[in-house]
Amino acid sequence: MVAYTPPTDTRGATPPLPSATGTFPLMTHGPKRKRKPSRWRFLRAAADQALAVFLSGLVRVLNWTLLPVNHFYGTVAGLFLCVFGKNVKRITRTNLAIAFPDLNEDERAKLAKKSILELGKTMSELGPAWCGSKRRLLSLVTEVHGEDIVQQAMQDGRGVLVLGPHFGAWEIAGMYLSIKYDILGLYRRPRVAALESLTRRARVRFGATMVPADMSGVRAICKALRQKKIVGILPDQDPGDSGGVNAPFFGRPVRTMLLASRLAAKSGCLVVYCVAERLPRGAGYRVHFREAHPDIASANDLTAATAINEGIESIIEIDPAQYLWSYKRYRANAQAPVNPYKRNRPKPNEPLRRAA
Repeated sequence: MVAYTPPTDTRGATPPLPSATGTFPLMTHGPKRKRKPSRWRFLRAAADQALAVFLSGLVRVLNWTLLPVNHFYGTVAGLFLCVFGKNVKRITRTNLAIAFPDLNEDERAKLAKKSILELGKTMSELGPAWCGSKRRLLSLVTEVHGEDIVQQAMQDGRGVLVLGPHFGAWEIAGMYLSIKYDILGLYRRPRVAALESLTRRARVRFGATMVPADMSGVRAICKALRQKKIVGILPDQDPGDSGGVNAPFFGRPVRTMLLASRLAAKSGCLVVYCVAERLPRGAGYRVHFREAHPDIASANDLTAATAINEGIESIIEIDPAQYLWSYKRYRANAQAPVNPYKRNRPKPNEPLRRAA
């Protein structure tokens, strides 16, 4: 007698053994039923919608305040984060310890607190950024440096790729560009889906075009640069393992995007950094345009990515506290497996070794 070997179905599950009569018992589970949405899913959607309504009203209220008052509210929000935002504080201090190892503990603690206060101002100034009129937004920009290089490139018939790091009032910088130029921007959808319509409506109200951060968006960017238009992207977000390479950022390798360098190499466009520096005591904003190093269009991925990060470092030197240090810029990846944000991490000034 040949021993019975139960076959494996296409789903990887082994059917039951035959009974003594040689037939299979009745399969009682039947076809797979669709699960009904749980009540928690509905509750979460309702909570997201309520959050969107609340934030929509809040940014409108913040738009009515004078900028010094607005930044006062932002400072209060930053103080709240300093007390209760444990993750924000931990990530900020970790990043600063890596980026500025020469500072002592007291100096880094002061810089971390100042950075979190600036983060609060970033939140409060969404009011004028998302709801302010053209006239008001332009009145808040008291100084502009280096814009002539963009205007000259447009006159020469060149496309312009604008890199906007998370420095200062990056929403104000984006609004300034959308008022002055016909710009196309790349964006990532927010985690809370209910906020997408709010953020998108605010960013396109002056005529800017926003495209998603996927292949359709990349195709739209390539087309815009061929048509000698202005395109804006954020250069300091994690692109994932397939979208970048590790390049030094303040002496420590981080995963850096390659999209900007490939666009520059393919289109021959001008590449500039654009940021809005936040002036003290609510005095307004100083917009900076800085041309990127030519190596950003290098065929060597590491050279191009290094040029991007060096440009961001030069922007941060304007005022280190205004950079978004609460973002996990040094997160672990396939090429750099050590995660510095774990609580049992080694000290930043010690050599990092992968556990055996």
